[in-house]
Amino acid sequence: MVTSTVHQAREALGNRLRDVRRDAGLTGRGLSALAGWHSSKVSKIEYGKQSPSVASLIVV
Repeated sequence: MVTSTVHQAREALGNRLRDVRRDAGLTGRGLSALAGWHSSKVSKIEYGKQSPSVASLIVV
């Protein structure tokens, strides 16, 4: 079970990724393509459904 602290951290990270992506003028699909990710990965991270690996964060 995911604790509320972990869930809050995932949501905060997702919100930050969304802000950075939008500031860069990218769509979710555009960022996925640039990072070499599946097209749904950005959305899952942004909505707190998936935790990114450290390697994924470095790519971004």
